[in-house]
Amino acid sequence: MRNVMLKSTVRVSGRDGRLPQVAAWVGAAAAYGAAQGLSAWVARYAQGRGTRPQYEQFERPAFAPPGAVFPVVWSALNLTTATSAWLVWREGEAGPGGSARRRAVLEWWALAVIVRSGYVPLAFGSRRLWAATADSALLCAVMVRYASLARRVDQTAAALAVPEIVWAAFATVLSAAVARKNALPARASAGPEIPDAPFIPPLSQSRCGTGPPAAHQQDDGRRCGGEGPRLRQEPLQSDPVPLHRLT
Repeated sequence: MRNVMLKSTVRVSGRDGRLPQVAAWVGAAAAYGAAQGLSAWVARYAQGRGTRPQYEQFERPAFAPPGAVFPVVWSALNLTTATSAWLVWREGEAGPGGSARRRAVLEWWALAVIVRSGYVPLAFGSRRLWAATADSALLCAVMVRYASLARRVDQTAAALAVPEIVWAAFATVLSAAVARKNALPARASAGPEIPDAPFIPPLSQSRCGTGPPAAHQQDDGRRCGGEGPRLRQEPLQSDPVPLHRLT
């Protein structure tokens, strides 16, 4: 009877121990997926349409994958990266001083989730392609740091972070190529260039060798280098008639 009670206690304790671990894995996957869904919603709200139609409108390099690939890749990365964080959480809980190590590694994982959530709103919501490229490069660096710290806790957790590191590096190269192809030149964005009108000096400011011909200049009381006759100003036809002719 006593043996049966001990076996029942072990089963219950084992079941109770698995529940927190399952809840931790579900929580990590849910946090990852919720961050991705929120970033996609922000981009869709800003442009009034989804990210895939916007991606198809961009001028892309030859190595750019089709838009249908991205949801599949990010769903797979959700599983691998969430499992990596779950392994770190589990191993850190067991060993001495594990709580401090676990906290340090998981802080980098949480930072990666935040940085990752900024790419879609930058690239598709506000069309700031170079800022999105910088965000992708930062995500790659953060994930490399996370993997190096996770390796001290669990080798499998570090290995599960490698797929996202590779994808973030590829996404950075792709984002830079898209940004370069879709960048508008400064002249084109400012509108067509209008040539300046030629400068024609006033008649009173003309000099020898410049301005209109001398025959069309008015006499301003000066000679050009002492050469040529002084020009005489002819009276205008609209001069007033003398008063003695009106009487």
